[in-house]
Amino acid sequence: MFNILTPHSLNIKGNEDLIISGNVVYISKNITLNGNLIILKGGSLTLINSTLYFNNIEKQGYYLKVMPGGTLIVNSSIITGPKDKFYTIFIHHNTTFILYNSTIKNAGWKDQSNNGKYLWIGPAYTNDYSTFGHGLEINTTVTLFRNNILENIASIRFYSSNNIIEDNHIKNFRHEGLAFMPTSNNNTIRNNIIINASSLKRETYRIRFYPGNKNQKIYNNIIRRTVIGIAVSLIPPWTTGENFDIYNNSISEVFNALLARLKNSRIHDENYTLMASQGILIAASQNVIIEIWIQHTLKK
Repeated sequence: MFNILTPHSLNIKGNEDLIISGNVVYISKNITLNGNLIILKGGSLTLINSTLYFNNIEKQGYYLKVMPGGTLIVNSSIITGPKDKFYTIFIHHNTTFILYNSTIKNAGWKDQSNNGKYLWIGPAYTNDYSTFGHGLEINTTVTLFRNNILENIASIRFYSSNNIIEDNHIKNFRHEGLAFMPTSNNNTIRNNIIINASSLKRETYRIRFYPGNKNQKIYNNIIRRTVIGIAVSLIPPWTTGENFDIYNNSISEVFNALLARLKNSRIHDENYTLMASQGILIAASQNVIIEIWIQHTLKK
């Protein structure tokens, strides 16, 4: 049985957490939270044409957690908070997660903005395998992740495999646009527009694969204005990315378009323009086919 809440504003008073243990549907509703939102095992939250606002007062603010066995469906809705006081979203394993035709803004405080070791040293020798606080972290295979706007987020991290990420607009991110951790394989990343890093003075990535990823398809994406367009495996422990198919991506206004350590992979029909440094840098790789690509560097 569903609890369908009628259209009006809901302000959770005080610093109380909102706990979802049953089936709750918000339709055309504005929800302001002064605490955390937790979806428990067996709980389900559906947002339709609604806005969820985390009213944070600290930089490391509130969180939305979907616990194992929980469900979060965000359809034509907005999740946001103050521009400089951040919340974070953490989707555990064995959950159901749908993000469709929606907007997530101002999430994540782990952008390393105050950490000197994350200044640009190119190529990318720094790493951060920590969890929680990056913005949007997904440990379950998404049911649907399509046609969304993701803005001013520190990082969007996938720990799960077999995801399709398509037709999204990712902009003004602060560290990683889309990042795939070592456990995240067999993904398809297509038809996304990923533009405008918040800073070009330190490492920012449009699409990043951590060491050991396998079986990835990356195609028809538009990437603009960042330090590194696509990066694969070029951090410790340097485990090679294997069986990548990278094609028909348009990358422009970057320091480096593609930096990778690859095996048994193919790069083809790429278009890289207006680079300050390399178009393609392949390091310590095996059996990589590169064909039919266009490169234009910035004039000095």
